[in-house]
Amino acid sequence: MNNILHYNYGWKWISKIIIFYQMETLGFQHRKLSDSNVQHPYKKWTKKTEREYIIFWICTGLLVATMGIGSIPDIMSVPDAVELYTHLGYPSYLLPYLGIAKLLGIAAIFAPGFPRTKEAAYAGFTFDVSGPFMQVSLSAIQ
Repeated sequence: MNNILHYNYGWKWISKIIIFYQMETLGFQHRKLSDSNVQHPYKKWTKKTEREYIIFWICTGLLVATMGIGSIPDIMSVPDAVELYTHLGYPSYLLPYLGIAKLLGIAAIFAPGFPRTKEAAYAGFTFDVSGPFMQVSLSAIQ
């Protein structure tokens, strides 16, 4: 116990706990702290899984930034956004609902735990992007 308290100080300790919890929710297996040959569980992960973990969070950050920026005009019902949605055939009252749903999806992705909620948020983002994409691409064919 003294080794753990000696090693962990301040924000470094908090960030290690957050990263450990996120990697645990992603399904990475780790050894218990009680094992005598392991100082802390990060030693088991290889460089490849750390790299994949970093790539995952970069992609997630880009997705969240895109959805967050896109939700602001939807919530405010900006005239350009209303025009775009009416051009695609969607009713204008759907815009604030979609903007709030995007913000709730962002909150679900960053919330610790709740893997089914995160899965639903990613599915909602997929539907939000693929629906209008398919509609525009199919209307261009006709």
